[in-house]
Amino acid sequence: MSEKEEFMSICDLTTSFLNLPTDSLYLNKRDRPIALGREVAGVIGLKLGIHRNIIAEVLNKHRTATYHYERNHKRWFNRYKPYRDAYIKVMKLYKNIEEDKKQFIDRNHLVFFIKNKLKLKNCEKHEVVITIRSGQFYYKLKSDYFRYNKDIYKLKKGLKGYKYNLKYESI
Repeated sequence: MSEKEEFMSICDLTTSFLNLPTDSLYLNKRDRPIALGREVAGVIGLKLGIHRNIIAEVLNKHRTATYHYERNHKRWFNRYKPYRDAYIKVMKLYKNIEEDKKQFIDRNHLVFFIKNKLKLKNCEKHEVVITIRSGQFYYKLKSDYFRYNKDIYKLKKGLKGYKYNLKYESI
């Protein structure tokens, strides 16, 4: 499958998930649901290594729009719930990740879950490093001797049902 065909299949998945009309991502409209679909499909294409010229050609946009999608992905993922939900769902559909096996689709998803959902923060004067690994993604949480038991308890409780591995080491 060529890169263009692969990206077109991503666009088809995105339009079907967001209940958009077929080929709506290729139109030059600025409606929010259509723009959201273009942003999600563009970022997924970039993450999968599809060349930005091909993405721009398929979406009927200028190549610089892909830089905009890439630059704002982390901010949109952290602050804009419709974008986050659509991105996670389309990426899971594309990678054929089953819903019953909760997995993180990329590092941003893992970091967002640890920092915003579990409310865990890095300690400035850390003495223990807890490594959370889920698939090929990992995050190193810095803790101290007074907090690391609570942090591990929160992690185990919060990650219940997820595919993960915890390791900790003293510095």
